Amino acid sequence: MNTNLASQEIESSLRAVRGRIRRVQAIRAGLIVATVLLGGLAIMMALDHFLSPLPKSVRWVMFGVWILGVLAAIRFGFAPMRRKIGLVQVARWLEVRHPEIEERLSTVLELQQSESGVSESLLAALAKAANADAGKVDAKLEGGLALALLAAFVVWPSETTRLLVRAVAPFSDLGNAGAGRFAIHPGNLELIDGDKLELTATYDGPESAAELWMDFQDGKKVPQVLSKEDGAFRYVLDPVKRGFRYQLRAGRNESDAFNVTVWPMPSLAKTRATLEFPDYTGLTEQEVALNDTLQAVVGTKVSLTAQTNTAIESAWLEIGGTRTAEGQIESSSKGGRITIPWTLTKAGSEEAVVKLKHRLGREVEALRFKIETLADEAPSVVLLSPTKRDMKIRPDERLSMRYEVTEDFSVAKVSVEVEVKDKTTLLDQALPLRIANSKPPRFKGAADLAIGDLLTRFPGVHEMRLRIRAEDGRPAEFGGAGVGASDWLKIRIDRSAESLARQQLREEHDGARDELQKAIQNAQEARDRMAWTREEDKKEEVGEQAKKHFEEAGEKLAKAKESLDELSKRMEESVHASKADEVKKASELLQKSRENLENSTAQDKPEQRQDKLDQARNEAEEAVKELEAVREALDRQREKVEDLARVEELAQQQRELARQAEANLKKDDAVPPEWKQKQEQAKEELRQQVQQRPDARAEAAKAQAEQARELAKEARELSKDQAELKEKAQQAAAQSPEDQKAALQKAIAAQQEKIAADAEAELAAAREEENPAADSLPKATNAAAKARDEIQKGDAEKAADSAKEAALAMKEASSKADPSEGKPSEGKASEGKASEPGSENQGEGKAEQAARKESLEQLAERQEQLGEAMESLAKGDNAKALQQLQESRAEEAKEFAEAVAAAPQAENSGAMQESQNAAKQGSEQAQAAAKQSAQPQQAAGQHEQAAQSLQKSAESLEQAAQQLDQAAQQAAGQQANPQQAQVSPEDLAKAFQKASEASKSQQPAAAAAEAAQAADALTSAAQSGRRSLQGKSPGKPGKPDQPGGVPGQPDQPGQPGMDPSGDQHLAQPDPGVPPELAKLGISAQDWEKIQKSLKSDVGAGGGEAIPEEYRTLVKGYFESMSKKSTGN
Repeated sequence: MNTNLASQEIESSLRAVRGRIRRVQAIRAGLIVATVLLGGLAIMMALDHFLSPLPKSVRWVMFGVWILGVLAAIRFGFAPMRRKIGLVQVARWLEVRHPEIEERLSTVLELQQSESGVSESLLAALAKAANADAGKVDAKLEGGLALALLAAFVVWPSETTRLLVRAVAPFSDLGNAGAGRFAIHPGNLELIDGDKLELTATYDGPESAAELWMDFQDGKKVPQVLSKEDGAFRYVLDPVKRGFRYQLRAGRNESDAFNVTVWPMPSLAKTRATLEFPDYTGLTEQEVALNDTLQAVVGTKVSLTAQTNTAIESAWLEIGGTRTAEGQIESSSKGGRITIPWTLTKAGSEEAVVKLKHRLGREVEALRFKIETLADEAPSVVLLSPTKRDMKIRPDERLSMRYEVTEDFSVAKVSVEVEVKDKTTLLDQALPLRIANSKPPRFKGAADLAIGDLLTRFPGVHEMRLRIRAEDGRPAEFGGAGVGASDWLKIRIDRSAESLARQQLREEHDGARDELQKAIQNAQEARDRMAWTREEDKKEEVGEQAKKHFEEAGEKLAKAKESLDELSKRMEESVHASKADEVKKASELLQKSRENLENSTAQDKPEQRQDKLDQARNEAEEAVKELEAVREALDRQREKVEDLARVEELAQQQRELARQAEANLKKDDAVPPEWKQKQEQAKEELRQQVQQRPDARAEAAKAQAEQARELAKEARELSKDQAELKEKAQQAAAQSPEDQKAALQKAIAAQQEKIAADAEAELAAAREEENPAADSLPKATNAAAKARDEIQKGDAEKAADSAKEAALAMKEASSKADPSEGKPSEGKASEGKASEPGSENQGEGKAEQAARKESLEQLAERQEQLGEAMESLAKGDNAKALQQLQESRAEEAKEFAEAVAAAPQAENSGAMQESQNAAKQGSEQAQAAAKQSAQPQQAAGQHEQAAQSLQKSAESLEQAAQQLDQAAQQAAGQQANPQQAQVSPEDLAKAFQKASEASKSQQPAAAAAEAAQAADALTSAAQSGRRSLQGKSPGKPGKPDQPGGVPGQPDQPGQPGMDPSGDQHLAQPDPGVPPELAKLGISAQDWEKIQKSLKSDVGAGGGEAIPEEYRTLVKGYFESMSKKSTGN
């Protein structure tokens, strides 16, 4: 082999060696790592076995050292592979590792690369020897340790595996090599807080004792020494409160670690109940905290919500031991939330339990509470007045039944139940108003009944029973409406009976005085009996006689207190309301006296007993003095009470006259003479009342003076009209037809101007009264204004057409104003149930409608007459047009004369009488002139005389006004009679004025309306007198006894049992409510609802729901505010 060939063979061999070296390096690095890895494992396993039990911290240290060793082995084992290896370097590595090569391989390679000559045979020989030496390298010796470790796994598989796992996983709960000797039951376990933990372990080893190591979450480790019993170790923990990890140790053997997981006992937090009340209650949804008791009315939908502290599988509600409702579960990381809905269907009290089921299968009682399902009880009705339950009453009286209803939620219907010969009839009433903040809700109202109406409904009956009947709004699905009724009131019709007003006031005054006298007598007797024992009190022991006196004194004090408590309640609504607090004070003194008397017998020492008895006697004496002062005050007010009784009697008589006048509207076209006679008598009695009171006389004189001035102004206008007619009559023959037509046209235009203005006034009044006529009157006013404009332009034909249109529209409005054809008022009978008879407010409403009807008819007649005059003028018939104009103005003069004659005269005035005579004479002369229209000169003379008479009437009226002003000033300076009730002078004067006008009125509707107004004013005057005696301002209502609330509706929130406490107080008035109505506690929403409910008939149908002493106030505001509130 030549040198080159040998060299190539050497290089080829070295490259192969280099490749093998790389492989060997890799294998060697792997074996180094494996040796360190397996060696470390073997060392850790050996230490864990021979030094057991090793703490976990030591195992972690060994594991860390082992990991570092493995990493170092990797680094250093594979480091040679990162270096470049040349063939010369391979040769030298071989020569170093195998010295027997003697550097022949490297020598060959170096000589081959040298430029000096080298024997080719030498290179060949070296290459051949090196090639042979390269094949001698072998790397399989480094795998011996791995085979040894594998042998260990084969011989001791279980122990070696445990040791291996513990070595590579120091965090493992696996036991050491001796863990296989343990058999632990139940191993891993889940319990609920409070459960009992039982562990049982068997051990196959010589040790008779073992340690149970418990590792808690807070890092605390607790050992428990266990002794072997019956071949096993047992441990009991009852109750278990928190979770832990445990393992057993016996000698050097350690079991696997197991976990005891303790879940919290399922419980509820933030428990709330949402109450959705039945719609009919009017209550809004409420959310309340659920504590020991849940109260709600039958039909309430309840939704219980709560948070859970742990995950649960299910939840449900048991009521009375029966599973009633299932819960809805919302899971979350913090436990979750449950919702349990159900409906209260049965009244009563039951125990309710909320149960939760844990996912471990444990059922837990999470909440126990009491459910009080309240029945919507029927209304409770108490008849407050009349206080007597059997009474005689005159047929011309009006009976006011004041009542109080206690109802859980709202009053849906109130009626008067009339029993006649075992048959009952229901008379519907308006709903009462709720007393503000009353709990349970209480409602007060009054039913006003005309006995005459009852006799008309039940002819020939002289005895009947009445009571108030109230219904709540409970729907059929909840059992239907609850019905409650007051005690029966028996009335017997007797024409000779004393008036109701006097009966009531006598009961309030004399009854109170009699009760005071009885209480005074009982208190005095008690005081005297305590005084009889003065000597006995000094002894150590109380004698039997003294004890008897003490017992009798206590009974007297208790009896007096009981009667005074009842009396004070009655007095709160009587004329002596101002003394109710003093009676209460006396009652409290008697209570203290009785307590001290009872305490005296419990004293051990005579001195202490004497002190208590002295206090008791002094308190009884003080109470007697207080009661005597009240009695004397009542005696001083006797004449005032009698005076008030007379005013109330007059008010009653006037209300009955108003009722009769309203009833006459359906029967007669004229005012019945017998009614006029009764009204005249009532007027005269009112005149006397006015004359007896300087302040009322002053008010009446001022009103009469003002009226006289207005009439004087009207008289002058009429006188001027008659003077103009005189000129037209005188010029009739001298003027040309054109001039005469122009003059008549101007006069007719002036008359049409008045009619247009009157039509506008009628429209405003109808709107204010909410009269249906207001719907047609705009057409009439527009047509009247159009006729005025056209006649002023000289177009008599078009003006006549417009006048006819206006007259027809006025007649149409008049027909709509007819109360018999209007829309039904609230409380109208239905299904055999009659509406309330004889309400003065309803009567006044009908009378106002009838009066409006008559006024519109008269206006239509005037418009029609003037239209005919326009038509005659358009046809060129000036004479007929003049005659028709004369007739129209003669009618105006007649109406003026009637107005002067009907003017009230509280003060006699000669000038007033002269004005009446002159007005009557002027009216007759104007009518005569109209009849003599064909004879111009004679007609002119009559017109001249009429003008003079009317002028004289105007002068007399002005003189009368001056005299009345002086009379008013004189009366205002006089002192009032201290023994008279302080009634409102304005109301009394107005009552006289309206009664006087009613007595002189020739139109039934006007008479009825004026009589109703007189009744209202007189009732208000009587109420002011009552308020004065009660210690309130006579001119303004005091605190009402039923403030606030929509009729029959509850305040929000509130329901039975939800808040039984709470004092009654008036709510703050809402903005937008008239101040006077805000004093009644009426809110903005209530005010809006009341306006809507009474919009169709102001003051009608709703008056009974308002306290009698406030009806005038509320009605007046309805009249004045309704137009503004509706935007008209």
